[in-house]
This record gives sequence, C-alpha cells and structure tokens, in this order.
Amino acid sequence: MRSGPPTGVGDTFSAVLSEITGRVVVTAVVASLRSAERQRELELRFIPGVPADVAAAYLLLLVLGVFGAPTSRLWWRRLWPPEAVAEYGGRVGYLAARMVRGLFFLLLFLPLSACLSAPLLLARNVSGAAAAFRGLLPWRARRRATAGG
Repeated sequence: MRSGPPTGVGDTFSAVLSEITGRVVVTAVVASLRSAERQRELELRFIPGVPADVAAAYLLLLVLGVFGAPTSRLWWRRLWPPEAVAEYGGRVGYLAARMVRGLFFLLLFLPLSACLSAPLLLARNVSGAAAAFRGLLPWRARRRATAGG
C-alpha cells in the first residue's frame, strides 16, 4: 500500500473509493484444512464412507471365507435351510428368496465365519493328505522288500 498522495487517475479513484467504503485490514485467516494423514486415509478409501482399514479387513475376511466356503456352506444350511419351490406362489418369488439367501451368505455369513471355516478346512485337507501319504508308506516298504529279496 502506498502512503503518499495518489499520482494518477486510477490511484485517485482507488483512494477516494477506499475512503468512502472503508479500509479492509486483514487481521487473521482461518482455514479448515485436512491433515496429510487424514488426506491419505481418504485417498485410500475405495468404498465411500467406509474407512480403508475396515474395508480391507472385510475384503480379507471375504477372500478367506471363500477358501472356507465348503465348511461354512454346511453351517449355513443348518442355520437357514434351502427354500422349497412349493413354499412360494411362483417361480419369481422362489428365485428372489434364493437370491436374498445367497447374498446374505456371501456378504454377511461368509466373512463372519471365515476365521473358523478356513483353518478348519485347511486342517481337514492336511490330515487327509497325511493319511494318504501314510497309506503310501507301507506300499513302498513292501515294494522294497520284494525287490531286495
């Protein structure tokens, strides 16, 4: 800002106008800004409104639940038995009920049961493989005995 007398027509007009309207003096600026950490978290979100950590944990449980699906499917059938066509007035109602049941299984029950079903299925598969391997061992021992003797 200039403190001396106005030198041109534009400066004179500005000086007169500022005297009429008053001088604006900025004393403070208030800005509402996000922190860098908050901005990073918002950028990581792939489902709006859901924190990235929660969405990642849900997707991890969903993937883990897919691996344990054979076991969880047995539990699900006991919890919510399959629909019968005769229970519904038409085929559209039956298909809608099956779709709702399938969505509940996929989106809710599968992630919730993943922590139990996937390790249980893995343990069953490992024990089955170990039993099969144990079954091969006597066969190999008999084969060596007949070959050597």
